[in-house]
Amino acid sequence: MRVYQHLAWCSFRHGNIESALKYIQKAGKRSKEKNVYSLYIKGRCMICLDNTQEAFDLISQAAQQLPTEAVFWTSLAVLLYYKRKINESFEHITLATSLKHELWEVWYNLGILYETCKQPEEALIAYDMVLSIDPKQPDAQKRILAIKQHKYTEEMNDSQNPVQLQMKHPTQCIPNTLTILRNYWKHNEQQQTTLQPVQPPQNGANSLVFPGATDSLNESNVN
Repeated sequence: MRVYQHLAWCSFRHGNIESALKYIQKAGKRSKEKNVYSLYIKGRCMICLDNTQEAFDLISQAAQQLPTEAVFWTSLAVLLYYKRKINESFEHITLATSLKHELWEVWYNLGILYETCKQPEEALIAYDMVLSIDPKQPDAQKRILAIKQHKYTEEMNDSQNPVQLQMKHPTQCIPNTLTILRNYWKHNEQQQTTLQPVQPPQNGANSLVFPGATDSLNESNVN
């Protein structure tokens, strides 16, 4: 199941929503229980398909089952923000900051919320936190520059063309995705190249026995 989840996340990150959903479906067949990361990835796919209500429900389920995962609360905060439920969004993003201090999207979104509430000084602190984690993060640099050049005030006070600043969903989901996939493919290659036949049983049976062949994974099963 874990491999299918990683493949689903990689497909999602490359914009292949259809493949991501197929991998999630395969992951579900491997386990009777709904895994929280499968719920989250499917929720992110629903966002791309403009089904925000189902997305919110799926990610909420994931957050309820694993309340210590900051990624889930961050995405819920983003969805609430676009529903203009600013107070609830603040609650979720504040929780996320306490759970995963090193996730830069959390601090960036906190800055966006402070800007939305016309608190630019607090927003600057949040954006500085982003740069302490990722010094070259371009969007945080742009927001800091906008605030310091007073473009922030113009953006927020333009009643004819109000600007809704964009929050960001986390780019991180399942940890160590690349490492696990590399180990999976390496394991498959070793299974394909190192299996050697042994001598047939003394009873004269004609079939050859390949050690581990019955429980090895076939690469075609995940394509």
